[in-house]
Amino acid sequence: MDEESKSMLRHLVSEMKSLKENELKLIQEDVNTIKSEFNSINGRVKEISTEMLDLKNANKLLENKIDRLEQYGKKQNIIVNGLPVTENEDLRERITQLANELDVEVFDRDISAIHRLPAKEGRIPGIVVRLNNLDIKSQLIRGSRREKLEWNGSKIFVDEHLTRKNADILIRAKGLAKKGIVWSAWYNNAKVWIRETEEGQAKPIEDLEMLPEIPSVPNVQRSSRRVTQGSSKGEKRTIQFNGNRTTQNARVEAAGIMNRTREKTANLIKGGRTKKGNNKGTLEDHGYRYTRSASQQHRQAESEK
Repeated sequence: MDEESKSMLRHLVSEMKSLKENELKLIQEDVNTIKSEFNSINGRVKEISTEMLDLKNANKLLENKIDRLEQYGKKQNIIVNGLPVTENEDLRERITQLANELDVEVFDRDISAIHRLPAKEGRIPGIVVRLNNLDIKSQLIRGSRREKLEWNGSKIFVDEHLTRKNADILIRAKGLAKKGIVWSAWYNNAKVWIRETEEGQAKPIEDLEMLPEIPSVPNVQRSSRRVTQGSSKGEKRTIQFNGNRTTQNARVEAAGIMNRTREKTANLIKGGRTKKGNNKGTLEDHGYRYTRSASQQHRQAESEK
């Protein structure tokens, strides 16, 4: 190869190197630009994520505030479940007669508003009652838990008028109590409360996420607790059991006590009774046939002696 050819070859190699270096430089510049843009977008995404989290927290605070306001608006309300619909019913009179069976005096002036709730076909619609006296409200709820009335086989309950959120929280919390994951769950002062252990502090629950998770280990056990069951003499019968639910034997024993009590006092519930201060007649007069619990039957028997 002559000198001229060698010179041309060196020149071509030099140009190719120069082109390659320029191309690599351009590519590196493009990579740096893309990297810079990516970092900028990534930073913006992080900012948006932080903003979204702040908005989510603010929204939750507003939801909790609205729920508290709604629950406060229901402070004077009760819901009566299990009272079947009758033709041309007078709800005020029916609630007055129900209160009479719970040993609570309720007059027409004590009821601010009353109406039935919508219900699915085949279900008994509940009754919302707005009372003017919180003491009467508390007495009705306690009386319902004590007496356990029935109407033609339908159990009647008087409960707090909860918001949908609090109702969901209370149902979940009581489910955890039944499974033994928490010691107890209840509603008080516009909030749902739980106690995780027998000696633990009461903890308010304002959101479902605040409840403990269900562990993967089945058959959760905890220290034994006691529950009371009314006896035929109005006394409290104590049943010992482990966990949060009674054993089968305890349930059978309690059911046997109540059945024997009902048999002994069946003759006491054939007719209604009129209470002092209430001139609306007995439940029998209005066609409302209730079954009273053992403790109420005993008190009625004592009063009729």
